[in-house]
Amino acid sequence: MGRLLITGDKHGDYKEVERFCLRWNTSKDDLLIVLGDNGVNYYGIDDRRTQRLKDYLSALPISFFMIHGNHDQRPSLKRYAVAPENAHPLLHGAFLVEEKYPSLLFAPMYGGIHLHTASGWKPAFVLGGAYSVDKWFRLQMQAEGHTGYRWFFDEQMSDWEQKEASSMISDFKPDIILSHTCPAKYIPYDKFLSMVDQRTVDRTTEDFLDRIEDTIPYRKWYCGHYHTDRHVDDVRFMFHDIVEVE
Repeated sequence: MGRLLITGDKHGDYKEVERFCLRWNTSKDDLLIVLGDNGVNYYGIDDRRTQRLKDYLSALPISFFMIHGNHDQRPSLKRYAVAPENAHPLLHGAFLVEEKYPSLLFAPMYGGIHLHTASGWKPAFVLGGAYSVDKWFRLQMQAEGHTGYRWFFDEQMSDWEQKEASSMISDFKPDIILSHTCPAKYIPYDKFLSMVDQRTVDRTTEDFLDRIEDTIPYRKWYCGHYHTDRHVDDVRFMFHDIVEVE
């Protein structure tokens, strides 16, 4: 059986992953979780840049499980299908896939799954989404006709989705939590961008994750978003690192 691996935001740049695959002699039996801002659907599903990236990733000797980030368009059921249960030997649960790209698996915005770690099958819960601090810049560039700038109105969970996710995770009792951003208490303030007025930033998702973190007795929490690699308590921020899921 392959290895269950995890990394952080890639924003469409997978050179580090390619080098990792060559160095560690990976195969499609290995599964790499990308904790949001994966860049795969950023330009829209029919854009040539999207197709080139999917072709490139599909050719790598590894499989992917993509968490939803604030620079990612939500996969649409019009173009994606619910993946079969045997889509990957290290992953059980409800997720999406395109028939043309069977090694690119996409998590729902939230929901329970099971992951096969080095110590066996573990329940895990996905909590995607975040606020884009570059939202207004991207909208301005769009309005001026610049290509390559997208903003997605549903980048964060709605109030209804948060309530449903809260109910689901309480019943699911996960050992592992996979999110794009982090609970509010763990925000790495030293990674803030100096040009962003933090008073304009919507912390809805971080506050929601804080409530989850206070009430769910998880064992390990993995997140990205802040472009840093560090441990704080049982929370691990991922960016450049590629490691096995504990």
